[in-house]
Amino acid sequence: VTVTPADEPRVTCEGPGADQVPLDRTNLAVRAAELLAARHGIAPDVHLHIAKDIPVAGGMAGGSADAAGALVACDALWGTGTSRAELIDICAELGSDVPFSLVGGAALGTGRGEKLE
Repeated sequence: VTVTPADEPRVTCEGPGADQVPLDRTNLAVRAAELLAARHGIAPDVHLHIAKDIPVAGGMAGGSADAAGALVACDALWGTGTSRAELIDICAELGSDVPFSLVGGAALGTGRGEKLE
């Protein structure tokens, strides 16, 4: 996921299955950017470009990885300085496997999977 400043929220996608990726607010990467912006009281004006390498709907957490990547990239672009704990909280709002996509490595997930050890 790459991010660039934009006049309004926008998402584009390339790669295998890109035509199956939603380019609206149902996209987890878009929702991640919106949640981060809302938490900091800023407009989510960003162009998210997703380069898909993980098969769409393949059960491999590709959308979750996109959301985690968008969150980290938008945090850097906007200079919000969001703590790791806050980023994990935002990830948990998006889905149970999104926090894991942010943290990576080996982890034990408890609760719905959003609490990682």
